[in-house]
Amino acid sequence: MWKTGLTSVTFRKLSCEEIIRLASRARLDGIEWGGDGHVLPGAPEAAAKVAADTRAAGLEVLSLGSYYRAGSDDASVGDQVLELARAMDTRMVRVWAGKLGSAAAEGEPRRRVVEALIRLCDEAARMGVTIATEYHANTLTDNAPSALRLLHEVGRDNFRTYWQPVVYDPCEVNVRALSAVLPRTANIHVFSWTLENGALVRQPLENGARDWTRYLDVLRGSDESRAFIMEFVRGDDPDAFLADAAVLNRWIRS
Repeated sequence: MWKTGLTSVTFRKLSCEEIIRLASRARLDGIEWGGDGHVLPGAPEAAAKVAADTRAAGLEVLSLGSYYRAGSDDASVGDQVLELARAMDTRMVRVWAGKLGSAAAEGEPRRRVVEALIRLCDEAARMGVTIATEYHANTLTDNAPSALRLLHEVGRDNFRTYWQPVVYDPCEVNVRALSAVLPRTANIHVFSWTLENGALVRQPLENGARDWTRYLDVLRGSDESRAFIMEFVRGDDPDAFLADAAVLNRWIRS
């Protein structure tokens, strides 16, 4: 089953109540709550209320989008993230695979990330929680080969990765990357950005239809349930978000 959602960091300046109302207006299935503002490590009671308010509005807590960087942050931060996941009763936690890109993180830096992720996954497994890495530059999941290697090195059934297109790569490269990591892919971050004169420019999601049609074709090759989570819109504008959400709902539910 495919679901649609919003990651709350798209609107860091909005309150949790405003984000819930926006997601409801957009007729999304749920929200990925960001752990750098809306739900904070060390404040499980507040996070539990956010989760309860989310569900009261008919939405799911799709995941906890933490900013724990394995191998860089102290292990206690990971413990606090799991405490938040327990309080919110979510089964998915997004983390970051260190703070160095794969080309710069051989040897000891990579080992630290792997060991931290193993520890976190083992703790999460006792809670029935899956740990999934952000697929992002300046981490060990900055490309498909390194992400697959990391999945193997950690070697835990409850360890997966998110996926999102790499703006600097052409569609065909992104298609190959998604195909490679598909069996271990959790959720998908959805956006449409272009690179213009060396700068990233946010576009209406509809403008990315040609590429996203290719990505969705790959994803249809798997019957696994996933959430397609909207991330960042033009001008941080709620109206732009609502327009993009309508496009995403059409793609996913058609």
